[in-house]
Amino acid sequence: MKQVIVFFLVLLISFSSFSATKGSLTPIQTASVSMYVGDFYTGKPYYKKNASTIMPIASITKLMTAMVVLDAKQSLNQYLTYTRYDFQNYMYKYKVTRIKIGSKLTRRDSIRFALMSSSNYAASTLASNYPGGYNKFIQAMNRKARSLKMYNTHFVDANGLHPNNVSTTEDLVKLVRAAYNYKIIRQDTTTATDTIYFKHPRYKLAMVNTNQMVRSSKWDVLLSKTGSLRIAGHSLAMVLNIDGKRVIMVILDNHRKSSNYADASRIKEWLATGKKSTIPLSVKRYQNKKFSMLSDSTYTFPYSVKRGDSVHSIANHYNITPNAIIKENKLNPRKGLRVGQKLLVTVDRNQPDRNPIFFNHSYYTVKKGDSLTLIAKKLNITVSQLLKANNLSISSNIHPGQKLLIKKPKMQKITQKTKPKSQTYKVKSGDNLFDISKQVGVSINNLIKYNNLNNNGDIYPGETLKLDNTTKTKVVNSKEAQNTQKVYTVQSGDSLYQIASQLKTDVEKIISENNFRNGHIIHPGDKIIIPKIEEQHKEIIKPKVKKSFVITYKVKRGDTLSSIASRFKVSIKEIKVWNNLNINKTIHPGQQIQLKVNYN
Repeated sequence: MKQVIVFFLVLLISFSSFSATKGSLTPIQTASVSMYVGDFYTGKPYYKKNASTIMPIASITKLMTAMVVLDAKQSLNQYLTYTRYDFQNYMYKYKVTRIKIGSKLTRRDSIRFALMSSSNYAASTLASNYPGGYNKFIQAMNRKARSLKMYNTHFVDANGLHPNNVSTTEDLVKLVRAAYNYKIIRQDTTTATDTIYFKHPRYKLAMVNTNQMVRSSKWDVLLSKTGSLRIAGHSLAMVLNIDGKRVIMVILDNHRKSSNYADASRIKEWLATGKKSTIPLSVKRYQNKKFSMLSDSTYTFPYSVKRGDSVHSIANHYNITPNAIIKENKLNPRKGLRVGQKLLVTVDRNQPDRNPIFFNHSYYTVKKGDSLTLIAKKLNITVSQLLKANNLSISSNIHPGQKLLIKKPKMQKITQKTKPKSQTYKVKSGDNLFDISKQVGVSINNLIKYNNLNNNGDIYPGETLKLDNTTKTKVVNSKEAQNTQKVYTVQSGDSLYQIASQLKTDVEKIISENNFRNGHIIHPGDKIIIPKIEEQHKEIIKPKVKKSFVITYKVKRGDTLSSIASRFKVSIKEIKVWNNLNINKTIHPGQQIQLKVNYN
């Protein structure tokens, strides 16, 4: 990501087309952290400030949401149900809505509600009712961004609440120009007030446009979208007429909502008359603070734990490691989270994904006869890297002339063990070797070996275990990694666990290599990439005989046979056999069950 190291980049451009001024325009100061003002038809900039800096864009996201919904050409008269699931899962901590959960609204009115009143619930519901569901919708948003050549833009949700929905004002100019081609978007974003009608139950809600300039006769606004988020400040994207000229204006990160109006007024007067203006000292201090945050490339925000949360689920949602959350908040890994507990989450703004590929990129143009596997081989990258870069699946079709985003990593480090922070571990009540191994980053086999334990792995509260810190790291280049992958066609009755077990790999690796999200369902005929990186270590790692030991596991609230089987890498059928559970029997919190855990 290109970092801008000055606050004010002002272009002195001649505007003979603006009748009120001749020659060069004088410099102007604006309150926002980033801004782009340009000609609607040519994109020629009149004014730019930090225009290439990647920043959170909040609800300006909903312009892309509306385009993707309309591109799908689903019935606008279809009633959509506003589900509790969407409210709980896609609204994050911002669980405020006037919509009654379970009520229904047409797709057309849902678009209007999302654009005009910036309803986050409406945007999420639209995405969930997309063909293929919510995750497919997000993939479509990113494909649309790339088709518009918005190469510094990335979306992770449909409503803009996630801080990793990022873009630049330069990219957003392209978004606004594209959105202007949709009559519905122009209409909805420039309607001052309206009323929408729900059913099941029947009620109505009044809407007011979030942009005050739309409600003023002093402004000729042709398209508009506002955005507001704590980490993103107040933002605005508009198409408007100024002194007879059609102008695109994109503003990112103002410290107050009123500052958007003030900045737009400054630009309007500046373009029409050439008159410059200044900004208050308090605004300059805000800019210094926010730009310092951008320069640091990371930002921290508070997160309130909700029902069903775990450290792992929160980390997965924000694309960071569980250990980062544990370390930042000084958590005890063995203790669960409390509903309402406040956590700090730090995100790297330069890495919207754990496998960032949207910056410092290059492109490959698909040729006749190309396939994803062939392209990956040509470019000495893995198929999974190609899929993740372009939000594709192994079954996706590509066509000649299509441009694929490429990032070729120089080297990849594959580390087999993580160095433990301490050389010993004191066993606590309820501990077992499986959980200790996960916590300290030492294999079960090594724990048994270094502590002369029996093969059952018997340990006792108060016992001190020695930990080993021998870390073997082998560096392989991407070409080596490419040669260790193969493609598997899913058969009837397959599960990710069964495939991983059959092909001697890990479920987590399959999920990572194929860019799957948690809960991904596979179907017969699907093509998935099977990683076999471990083959590169045959010269230094001897095959080991699989061993096992029995542990007693106490069922916790929220546990299911499926979740326990997934955690301990066993099958549901095995758990039932080991514990004499019949096919209809359920488990309950506090129940103790026996598990046979494998280790190498």
